[in-house]
Amino acid sequence: MSNNNNWSPLDIAVVGMACMVPGANNIDEFWENIKNGVESIHFFSDEELRKAGVREEELKDPNYIKATGYLKDADKFDAEFFNFSPSEAEALDPQRRIFLECGWKALENSGYAPQNYDGEIGVYSGIGYNMYGTNNVFSDLDDIENGGVMQFFINSDKDYCSTALSYKLNLTGPSMNIQTACSSALVAVHMARLALLTGECDMAIVGGSSLDVSWNCGYKYIKGSILSKTGHCRAFDAESEGTVFGSGCGVVVLKKLENAIEDHDNIHAIIKGSAINNDGSQKIGFTAPSVEGQSKVVVTALANSDCNAETISYIETHGTGTELGDPIEVESLTQAFNEYTSKKQFCAIGSVKPNIGHLNAAAGIVGFIKTVLCLEHEMLPPLVNYEAPNPKIDFKNSPFYINTKLKKWESDTGILRAGVSSLGVGGTNAHVILQNFSSEHKAERDIYENEIYSIPVSAKSEHALDEYLNNLKNYLIENRDKIKLKDIAFTMQCGRNHFEKRRVVVGRSVSDIIENISQGEFLEKDKNISNTLESSQIRLAMLWINEEDVDWNQLYEDKEVFRIPLPTYPFENKSYWIEPKKDKSIKNKEFEVASKKQDISDWFYVPSWNNEPLPFEKSERKKHCRILFLDNYNVVDQISKKVKQLGDDIIVVNVSNDFKNHGDFVYSIRSNEPDDYVKLIEDLTKEGKEFDSAIFGLGITDNSIWEENDSQQDIFNKVQELVYYTLLYYIQALNKCGITRKEGIIFLTNNMFNITGVEKHQPEKITISSICKITQQEYLNIKCKVIDIVLEDNKERMDMLLEELVKDIDFDNSDMVIAYRNSLRWVQTYKSIRVGEVENNNVLEEGDTALISGGLIGLPYLLTEFLSIKKKMKLLLLEERDFPNESEWESWNENHTEIDQVKRKINNFKKLKEQGAEIIVKNIDTSSIEGTRKIIEAAEKKLGKINMVFHCFGGYADDRIMDIKNTNKEVSTKNFDGIIYGFFMLDEIFKERKLKNRIIMTSISSFIGGPRFASYAASGGAIVNYANKINKSNKWSWQVQCWDSVDIEWLDAQNNDMAMIRDLMMERILPTTLTSDEAIEVLLRLFSNKQIQSVAISATDLLERYNRWVKLEELHNFDETEVIYKHDRPDNISAEYKKPNTIIEKRLTKIWGEVLKINDIGGDDNFFELGGNSLLAVQLMNNIRNEINIDLPTLSIIEHPTILELIEYMNGIEVVNNGKNN
Repeated sequence: MSNNNNWSPLDIAVVGMACMVPGANNIDEFWENIKNGVESIHFFSDEELRKAGVREEELKDPNYIKATGYLKDADKFDAEFFNFSPSEAEALDPQRRIFLECGWKALENSGYAPQNYDGEIGVYSGIGYNMYGTNNVFSDLDDIENGGVMQFFINSDKDYCSTALSYKLNLTGPSMNIQTACSSALVAVHMARLALLTGECDMAIVGGSSLDVSWNCGYKYIKGSILSKTGHCRAFDAESEGTVFGSGCGVVVLKKLENAIEDHDNIHAIIKGSAINNDGSQKIGFTAPSVEGQSKVVVTALANSDCNAETISYIETHGTGTELGDPIEVESLTQAFNEYTSKKQFCAIGSVKPNIGHLNAAAGIVGFIKTVLCLEHEMLPPLVNYEAPNPKIDFKNSPFYINTKLKKWESDTGILRAGVSSLGVGGTNAHVILQNFSSEHKAERDIYENEIYSIPVSAKSEHALDEYLNNLKNYLIENRDKIKLKDIAFTMQCGRNHFEKRRVVVGRSVSDIIENISQGEFLEKDKNISNTLESSQIRLAMLWINEEDVDWNQLYEDKEVFRIPLPTYPFENKSYWIEPKKDKSIKNKEFEVASKKQDISDWFYVPSWNNEPLPFEKSERKKHCRILFLDNYNVVDQISKKVKQLGDDIIVVNVSNDFKNHGDFVYSIRSNEPDDYVKLIEDLTKEGKEFDSAIFGLGITDNSIWEENDSQQDIFNKVQELVYYTLLYYIQALNKCGITRKEGIIFLTNNMFNITGVEKHQPEKITISSICKITQQEYLNIKCKVIDIVLEDNKERMDMLLEELVKDIDFDNSDMVIAYRNSLRWVQTYKSIRVGEVENNNVLEEGDTALISGGLIGLPYLLTEFLSIKKKMKLLLLEERDFPNESEWESWNENHTEIDQVKRKINNFKKLKEQGAEIIVKNIDTSSIEGTRKIIEAAEKKLGKINMVFHCFGGYADDRIMDIKNTNKEVSTKNFDGIIYGFFMLDEIFKERKLKNRIIMTSISSFIGGPRFASYAASGGAIVNYANKINKSNKWSWQVQCWDSVDIEWLDAQNNDMAMIRDLMMERILPTTLTSDEAIEVLLRLFSNKQIQSVAISATDLLERYNRWVKLEELHNFDETEVIYKHDRPDNISAEYKKPNTIIEKRLTKIWGEVLKINDIGGDDNFFELGGNSLLAVQLMNNIRNEINIDLPTLSIIEHPTILELIEYMNGIEVVNNGKNN
């Protein structure tokens, strides 16, 4: 050791670090966030807070701040690794759980393993009060008594934090907790430093941990408190008004510098000195800060470090962003520095709290780790949320300035020094002086060593071992030119505990190790050792892999090797969390009605995409028999070759002009001929091919499938033959051929979505997404996945894409709509946005003229009535071609009942005219743009120029719904005609017009589907996608509103199916639908928010509905072995109990009971009175199909809602596979 390096025998080295903080699960992620100025405070949605138990009245309270420094997976822990039973783990303070894991990781990061270290290792910790024990565990006295009161208190008390780590890791040095509130962890650093210098220990694990029991909630702002009223911490800023608390943990490993250098440790930074003190009573109150106390601790720390303040160029402050605290802290620092220098603004100050929040007892150690990282990387990061200086702080006349952007940290001497402050409520202050460390040990580029080296990797489970190896491989890839192979070997051999699951990878270079891990090339257990005696590395590795005790250190007696930070143990964390016991009664989730959000501002959602890479690939793979419908670009053909290599059976289908079996399971079919799909499946069934997967490539196209002069309508129709109708006919063929086994459908498209903004967008393909959603909802044995790609010109990139597609095709999860762009995997979702109340809505003015298509029934009629009567606007109402002319109305009404939709439209028009509305209604042919243009021009002569257009065809679903089994071109075309063709027409006519609003009103089914909504939802989805393309490529834009149900639609329902559902489920439908007044309020808000282009309106949580209805998470993740909570038959059933007698009655009763989770269901009990709903009806039909082998349409339970009625219906129809005889 040389004094030329400015080192002292009193210096302490930081040799290891680990952390778990908001936004970062490790040191590398933490540094990325710090250097990039990331604010990791989490702002919760109302639904997240509801799930966390926050009451509605709190959510409405403007002083309830929906933010915190949220620690992801704070409820999880690897209990098995640390040998805790599940009950112990649940009772264990989560602050201590996190400290255990971070303590282990920090020690491994230092390159030491407790089982291989002969010295004394001390533990010094500071953690917060255990609110989890009080609020959650202690809430159930019975459980505590059953588990043992003493055990509960040992698991709960923070006094056992350090000693528990000492016990679990077999550490025999001093072990103590430090409790000085917010400064606990930095005081622990000071205490550990002294222990190292006095020889009480040779190494020290030091840290802090804090977890608020409300880690997944916000907080109540109280004026005058230290809490922020915005959820942001703005340290030293003019807008600073409080702090935000958070949860997290940080741990470091310390060692005397001279010993660390001698032992070739990895040294992150040096502690030059430290000090602690207390304010005493020289302040305005116990919790208040003190200039004198804070100033003295800095002066003392500088003196203990033998450092001049002029050499300090950064201070990591306590920096809470409070009105009182920040000015006092800068004043005290200024006072301390002025004892050494009069220089101004040479030292940057910062705070980690605006990044992650105030971590209470862990705050000091996290600020310490941040500063060590800054020294190690020689970078000064920006202060987050800082815009202008706090006017109460005179920075110009102080030694300090605020650094606002990432910059290189430099000094003339090469020595960088920093101070770290931590100030505890109650007055205990701590300050530590840090310095950078420059090592002469430099890694060379990846070279071949003279001898082979072995890298042992071990874990407590095979899964953890696989993950460990993968993490090591990725680390080596990223750092191959920064580290030496012999240092990797030395660290993994001598710096890790060794567990029972073992693998050894060998090589002469880092690249060898990477390659061998990638190829799964490892030393084999029980291999004959005699042939490898020439290598001591291999010989010891073979002994080790055969679970012999090995002294790896003997390999390095004459070698210079260094400990280096390598990936640490990958804990297999599971949730161990006891919820507070409020009510021990069990509630059946199926009986709960989704809660309607109270604030209309929270009813709005926009389409979004999440970047969600596939997880680490599975080691085991199920063999499949797949039907592959080829595309013209060989995408599916190449996929075919890859899955065939993986062991799958392949059936190839080409699109041609005729059906033909070419042999060897190669077929040609006509894509637009339903019978060809039936022939295909029948032929495969005869051949004994039990296919369980179909991959469609027909959605991969370019512009060659249509003619140059084709209209938008022509293009749309041609594409539907390849996508929408292809899948429709395939599903119908499965149904017709009685295929009820589980089946996966993957439909590939290209350019269907405009995600990056540069795709050659083909919006007409989106219908496949909608029909896939509904297929899953009507047939629970079928699981669909839509994957949209962009064809790559570069062969290497295309090969990479194909590899990812094969993985995705194999990957079984609930992701349904996926897109690949530039090697990234995107999953469709929806994001909640707030749309506030409009104070002065000047969009709608008396005398304005609007066009409304389909505005005489349902929600669109509500709009028509509001605009014409309340706003006194003039309206041109367009109806579809089958709507009669006014001269035919009287005859029509005489010949039709009240159920008829056209009659209701006629009567609604008459009612508006009687109230004085200035309206005209005309029927149009959507295929005739010029004919419609003339109708509009004639109307404008009477009403004035149209300055608003509302396209609402299809805004009412009464006569547009049909299950997939019975959907045909006639039904589909009816929806396409009004909704899509009508949109093409109106967009063309008004494309050059300057309008106040262009609005499309359609159904939320375009987002979440719905049984029997196939062509209806497909039309709505298409119009959203088309509008998206138009809005990005033209001067004008459309706003698409996708509406949830409104009460007028249910109250007005006359169609038999809709009315039956309404009558049976009214009590559950109406509380969650929009009222007419609420619908008008939503419209007014959206009229004034033109920047919103596609929006769904849902009074209940749309994300929850999407996960439940589209991803079908509850059904696909259902575990038949788990406990089913059963309920007694409700008392309010209208029918008398009728006991099942026959075998079929008993079997159906059992199935109903499994679905509804009810005992004693009677033969005359109504499914919907028992709590049934549409989703449960789908599940019921699926269970009947699987257990009795009878295929019934979902509609049958609506028409025959009792067991006895359903049996009568079954006896009267032809059932598949002789199910009638069952």
